[in-house]
Amino acid sequence: MANVVYREEQKYGALQAVFASLLLATSSFFYIDAVIHQSEKQPVPAFVLGLGIVVAAGLLVYVRASRLTTEVSKKKLFCSVSPFQKEKKKIKLKEIESIEVMKTPLLAKLNGWTIQFETMEDQEHKFSLMGRNGLSITLKNGEQYFIGSKQPEKLKEVIYAQMAKYLNA
Repeated sequence: MANVVYREEQKYGALQAVFASLLLATSSFFYIDAVIHQSEKQPVPAFVLGLGIVVAAGLLVYVRASRLTTEVSKKKLFCSVSPFQKEKKKIKLKEIESIEVMKTPLLAKLNGWTIQFETMEDQEHKFSLMGRNGLSITLKNGEQYFIGSKQPEKLKEVIYAQMAKYLNA
């Protein structure tokens, strides 16, 4: 895209990917072992161990492939989370009502694993890999978006600068 004035890409770090993969693989291993040996106390078969290794490797690859890409062009804001989302979400800058920088303290991020209870009316569209650092964007039609960012202040400045250019042109 030739008109991109700002681009940010986030991905999980190696440590987070390994931790998530090991956690899921370990729980999968114990679940499969419990199903196979419901009442017997026998050694774990080799195929169960192999399956656990395959699950861990697959999860590691999948988590490492996850990316949040945010782009600002002259007239639009684009967000996509790959490989989960095939199409980019496009938000026209002229539709933005307000932008608020959200910074969540480290301990608050760890509390509840970002579990939130919302009604359908209150729900915001979220584009974030982890945490709540980013921009809370409200559109003129009332829709709300949260876009995770490593540099939320800079992203906000770029969006407002592009909005000023676009609306004054």
